Amino acid sequence: MRRVRGYFALYLSADVFAVCSLFVKHAAERFGGTFVSAARFAVGAVLCVAVLFAFRRGYRPKLPGLLFLRGLFGAASMAASYAAIGLTGPGRATVLSNTYPLFVVVFGSLFFGERFRPRTLGSIVLCLAGAVLVARDGSGANAVGDALALLSALLAGLA
Repeated sequence: MRRVRGYFALYLSADVFAVCSLFVKHAAERFGGTFVSAARFAVGAVLCVAVLFAFRRGYRPKLPGLLFLRGLFGAASMAASYAAIGLTGPGRATVLSNTYPLFVVVFGSLFFGERFRPRTLGSIVLCLAGAVLVARDGSGANAVGDALALLSALLAGLA
């Protein structure tokens, strides 16, 4: 039963993310990426606080400075992602923004001394190849939007 609930939560999360991307695309036609990102974060903050109060669990971060940086880089990442969605479309921007694991691996190695394993290197090559295929697909998509989506991935990797 626990496994079924887990799969259901994953599918629900993916569906909500897809619907959110569609709303962002339509909102970006009228508002800037920064405003759309700020609105999304405001709704997210309210929902997070509501969950904390609903379950009556306190939250005390051990390293508030790092938590602040995580929030700062995460917010910048989402703003860049939403601006990219407005310029290129939700599918393309989401695919490029979701190359962030590549940057997580690189920054993990630089900042925390994590080692590259052969499997990790293969994953990096596969991730880069996918990003290149999307960015150079000949569709004539907005290059600035692609760059913003990749910047979003880099910032998410830092976060």
